[in-house]
Order: sequence, then C-alpha cells, then structure tokens
Amino acid sequence: MAPYLDLVPGMPIQITQNVRAEKLAANGTLGTLEKIIYQPGTAFRLVCDGVSGVIVKIPHPPPEAIIVRIPRGPLAKSIASDIDSDLFPLFYTSESYKPCDLSLPLSPSGEPRKLSVKIGQFPLVCPVGSTIYKVQGETLEAMVVTEWRSQIAITNKKEQLYLLVSRVTSRNAFATLEPITPEIVAWAHPSKEALEEEARLK
Repeated sequence: MAPYLDLVPGMPIQITQNVRAEKLAANGTLGTLEKIIYQPGTAFRLVCDGVSGVIVKIPHPPPEAIIVRIPRGPLAKSIASDIDSDLFPLFYTSESYKPCDLSLPLSPSGEPRKLSVKIGQFPLVCPVGSTIYKVQGETLEAMVVTEWRSQIAITNKKEQLYLLVSRVTSRNAFATLEPITPEIVAWAHPSKEALEEEARLK
C-alpha cells in the first residue's frame, strides 16, 4: 500500500472495500472523485515527487471525507434532497489494515526500538490497471490487455480469454499489447466435457 494516496478531483476511482454494498458502494465499484472535504484550518505541506518531479500538497490533518460519483441506478436515494443520487461520501478507514511495526534506530543504550502504526486511508485506488477478477461482470468503455496469461501459472484459468475480450461494447474499444496466438486460443479452448455440458443445458 502506498503511504500517500493521490487525490485529484475528476480522477477515476475504484472502491476497494464493501463500504455499503446494498447502496452499490462495494469492492470493485468504478466511479469518479468529485470533491475533497477538508477539515477547517487544514494546512498543506508542499512536497516534490522524486519520480515525476510534480509538486503535490499533503494536507494536515487528513481530509474528513471525499465525495465520489458512482452509478447507483435509477432507484437510488440521494443523501440529501438537493444532491445527485449518484454522489456518495467515503470516509477514512483503518479497520481493514493490520498494524505494522517500523524499525527505529537503536536507543542510546543499544536496545532495539520499533513503532507500531496502523495506516488509515480512503477505501479507493486510481484504477489505472485491473486484474481479470476485478473486471469480471464489468462493461467497459475501453480496455487494453497487457498479457493473456500471468507468469504465475496457478492464477491462470481457461475462461480468462473469453472474459477479457467480452468486457467492451465495441471492437474498436479493445486493444492488446500481445497478439492472440493459436497457442493461446488452443490453451483457452473449453474441454469436450464442458462443451457437452453447455449443449445439454441449452
């Protein structure tokens, strides 16, 4: 987990916990960050990102909440009468994260020291990439497949080829960095037993 979570209004987000699954704010839900709600008197520290060179603002204390826009359907009720029903608040959470120990320099007497901390974050990430399992059941406007099979063989399933090519609504919305080779197609071909069972169920 990154020690800091970049938050930019308008950025795409994906919820990482079942916040309120019955209200469609569930693990894997895609949306957009609409607003960051800072606490009164928040101070900002300017920090230069060592990789990108971008200057970012780190607030203290952390924001009270953020507002995200997620597709909640025509029957969803808004949190207030004058607010769009697709807008939903997310709050800081630390419940899902285990405490971790940070090693500190030795004490003056030579004793080892450590600091036990528990990270708190908003339950979301910027969805620049996704696993096969995360896109299952999603309908996407566009998708780029970086690889057809994982290098970790135990995670590969024959169904993943179909699952990947069937997530988008248009052929032009699909791209891949690796060609679909005859070997990949043969590997993903369902077994004779599976095809016979599908024919029987029809």
